[in-house]
Amino acid sequence: MRYPKVLISCPTAQSKDYCVEDFINQVKTFTYPLYDVFFLDNSKDEKHIEMFWKRGIKAVHEPIKGNFREELTRHQNIIRSFFLNGDYDYLLMIESDVFTGECIIENLVSYAEAYRASIVTATYEIQQDEAKLCLTSTVDGLAVRSEKILPRELGYSIMGRGCVPLQKLMKDPDARLTATGIGCTLFGREVLEDNKFRVDLKLNKGAFSDTFIFSDALKQGYEVLINSDLICEHRK
Repeated sequence: MRYPKVLISCPTAQSKDYCVEDFINQVKTFTYPLYDVFFLDNSKDEKHIEMFWKRGIKAVHEPIKGNFREELTRHQNIIRSFFLNGDYDYLLMIESDVFTGECIIENLVSYAEAYRASIVTATYEIQQDEAKLCLTSTVDGLAVRSEKILPRELGYSIMGRGCVPLQKLMKDPDARLTATGIGCTLFGREVLEDNKFRVDLKLNKGAFSDTFIFSDALKQGYEVLINSDLICEHRK
């Protein structure tokens, strides 16, 4: 049996040290048989990266030099280049404060292969004033201009439908889901060959690159699935 080769990666920083040991232990104990790990450390302290090297994890240091949203996007594109320059089939981005369970790679790869999907994602809660599911809906057809994070009650009410196309998770004809957080997302090689991570601060100063990478892929006709049965722990 051929297993697609997966790269696990994310930007991370010293600010995540409250959970980074648990995160490293998580990614080193995934049960999938064929994956590599590569981190981009954007901490101010250039020596912080040594904690990954000491654990046998490949990592590079790339400090933040400007606007955080633009710099995060630049770092994601460094990861994208590392991925595309390797012999990988899928890039699994897991943010370093997100915890998934040991079989997450099998879970997402199996759906990508079965449905020929270019992106398969789980979701998770974010904490702002209250816990909300990180699901972005639009109501006016203007992509990211009217984005909103769905509150817990509405978010959970539409979950639990299995692995479905992202846009079809909501049945409201006046709204559609166009993005979730990158927090735990599997990207196929072809969608990253066609798309860089990006932000558009003129269009939306509050949107991160996750909003754009999902909406760009959908506009290009790529199949984007969400496993609505899987909500990962987002540790704050």
